[in-house]
Amino acid sequence: MKLLNFAILKLTLCLIFGIIIGYHFDVALNGSLLSAIILLFAVGIANVLIKHHYSPYKWMGALIFVAAISIGVLTVNIHRELNFKNHYSRLQTVNIDSTYNVSLRIREVLKPGFYNDKYVIDILKINTATVSGRALLNVE
Repeated sequence: MKLLNFAILKLTLCLIFGIIIGYHFDVALNGSLLSAIILLFAVGIANVLIKHHYSPYKWMGALIFVAAISIGVLTVNIHRELNFKNHYSRLQTVNIDSTYNVSLRIREVLKPGFYNDKYVIDILKINTATVSGRALLNVE
């Protein structure tokens, strides 16, 4: 298959594989950031060594593929809302028995079910704390 001889296709597949890994497994943001930085630094050093010594580096391809997978995992972790500092799930003062003032914005109206209407909302404030995040709201 001549299609698999293109380097950009192989890198794209590795990036997609990294995104799938980051989506299905809970990898810490600090760990994925550190591994991506270390692997990119290692790719840079290996590239400099190859250019100065004119000898092929046997593991350069594998190192680049692992770095692409690590970048895919990092991309998922950066875009995960739970990693944000002001996400509503990180609010420490939430008690189940208490009443709170919640400011929200309706982002999307979904198809109603048999017993309730469904909305995707952005949570803006809980009491006086400015928070962010999306949630599903069911209104009876």
